[in-house]
Amino acid sequence: MKNPMRKPRAFLLSIVILLAPAASLAQPDGAADAQAPGFGLAEARHLLNRAAFGAPPGEIRAFQALGARKAVKLLLSGGSAPSVPGEDFAPHVKGRPGKKALGRLSESKRRELIGRYFKEDRAQYAQFRAWWIEEMIETEHPLKEKMALFWHGYFTSAQKEVRNSYLMVQQNELFREFALGNFRTLLTRVARDPAMLSYLDNDQNRKGNPNENFARELMELFTLGVGNYTENDIKEAARAFTGWTFQKHDFRFQHRMHDSGEKTVLGETGRLGGEQVIQILLRQEAAPRFLSRKILGYFAGPYVSESMVDRYARLLRQHNWELKPVIRKLFTDPEFYGPEIMGSRILGPVEYVVGICRRLEETPPGIFLAPAAEFLGQSLLNPPNVKGWEGGDAWITTATFLQRGNIASWIIEGFDAQKIRTDLLGENRASPAPGSSQGMQIAPGTKWHPTERIRWLLPAKVDSAEMLVDVLCDRFLGVQVTDEARRSLLGLFNERENVAGKFRLPPEPWLKRLVRLILSLPEAQLG
Repeated sequence: MKNPMRKPRAFLLSIVILLAPAASLAQPDGAADAQAPGFGLAEARHLLNRAAFGAPPGEIRAFQALGARKAVKLLLSGGSAPSVPGEDFAPHVKGRPGKKALGRLSESKRRELIGRYFKEDRAQYAQFRAWWIEEMIETEHPLKEKMALFWHGYFTSAQKEVRNSYLMVQQNELFREFALGNFRTLLTRVARDPAMLSYLDNDQNRKGNPNENFARELMELFTLGVGNYTENDIKEAARAFTGWTFQKHDFRFQHRMHDSGEKTVLGETGRLGGEQVIQILLRQEAAPRFLSRKILGYFAGPYVSESMVDRYARLLRQHNWELKPVIRKLFTDPEFYGPEIMGSRILGPVEYVVGICRRLEETPPGIFLAPAAEFLGQSLLNPPNVKGWEGGDAWITTATFLQRGNIASWIIEGFDAQKIRTDLLGENRASPAPGSSQGMQIAPGTKWHPTERIRWLLPAKVDSAEMLVDVLCDRFLGVQVTDEARRSLLGLFNERENVAGKFRLPPEPWLKRLVRLILSLPEAQLG
């Protein structure tokens, strides 16, 4: 039988070999739990790892008791209506000062006003990222937030190019609104979205001088994939999107800038506009396979079969691009719970950070969590390029593996801004820490002091070191801990007195240290 964690674990362990004794690196001994019939705790945990951001044991047991179909129905519908940025986060900076406002000012006043705008815009960008990551932790509709994160990496735009946090917030609301809706509708809305129009320069796409950036990414990254179109298809499609622009923060179609001449895209000829081009692309055989592969890669992981890709491509076409039926089928599909898929996916930094908090049932300040995820390689609202984040093995390096342990420590044990700086400089004085020239950037004075939370998470009676380790591993890991890693954790109790005598629950600082070590295991990077 193939080990369900063999491939990603082999990669993770190649990193850990540099950091830990060889005795702690044994492979898990089988995957019987993953193949148990029905919808057991392992399957419920797997579902909540993938469809949400993980969950504490009580929530996992509750979902398991529902059975697969009812559990998936609940995930698709969510609990009470989740908050949206318009309610909990009200953007106050809505755009750079216009030419009229600037024209009445002296040069020094213009520079001052523009400088103040960018300062306030940067602050709003940081505030919204903090809001979003806290929402992922606290939402009653985690699947919607998980899908919003998916679309953010799929339809990439970035604050560093757009330079308008309000447009980025507006785009994020769009992803949340259509998270589980109709892909055709979402694609059309994204093509008209001001942040996207700005990011891919379609606001500069004019008759007689077409800009091909958006048309190229529309085909390569949003619908068809490389090899399913020609350079001439891109040139012709770019002409169809001429005149698509925005004013302030609303879409505008400028007729005088639009090329209304005849165009040929993928064999179809006519006086095509942008929406007609989108429909042509979605009629191609490659389109549903492209989206199917992306969705399956996100939720099922890197080892899905080609037959599975084909099957879900047919479902997308059959349901006219509606996403809910496809997601419902996926989460009740026996193949989704197979050994090649369960435990086979490396967590992205946002998933890792949010998952810890959801299992801890605490919410540290988002102004720390968002920079923490960025420090580990995933900057919300700032993907690295038009392809988004590479994901998979790219999430883990020797540096980021160590830093994941640091992040876990600060969440579990608490911190202030100075402690973080001291920890990072103490580890690497010779060169800058990963993430930026000075390490992780958080506002001075930021601090987090969790309560004696670990004790509160334990059963009323813990009567052995084995039980304590098992309970904490069950809570904080998304996959089963290896026997060797479990023995290594139990070895920590040799540092304490009276190991051979009556078991006494260790004090809170020692419990937090134990959890920190659990969250530094290779198993903690998988979900």
